[in-house]
This record gives sequence, C-alpha cells and structure tokens, in this order.
Amino acid sequence: RICRILSWRKTMSRSKDLNHLVHLKDEINELKTRIRPEDTGHIHTTISVLEGRVEELTKELTEELDGLR
Repeated sequence: RICRILSWRKTMSRSKDLNHLVHLKDEINELKTRIRPEDTGHIHTTISVLEGRVEELTKELTEELDGLR
C-alpha cells in the first residue's frame, strides 16, 4: 500500500511538472510577441530565465523517466 501511495505521488508530481512546463512555454511564447526594437530588455531577461527553468524541468523529467525503464 505504501508503495502504491508513493507511486501515485510521483505520478502527480510528474503531472504537475508537465503542466508547469506547458504553462512556462506558453508564457515564453506570449512574451516573445511583446518584444519591441527598444526598451524591452526586461522581457528578454525574463524569457531567458523562463527558458532556463524549462531546461531544468525537461532534464528532471527526462532523468526520472529514464529511471523507470
């Protein structure tokens, strides 16, 4: 029973991470539409930070899924 609960928690965590990943990518795409030739350095910085987080989550999910094989 404990193993089933832990497995369920990992599944929920994976589901949450995947959902978070989708929303981060949506936000990055939205921010890219707001870039202008001037005065949008803060948007570029935000995109860069969010892309870094996408890479982190992708790596974590990939490592976790590889561990299941």
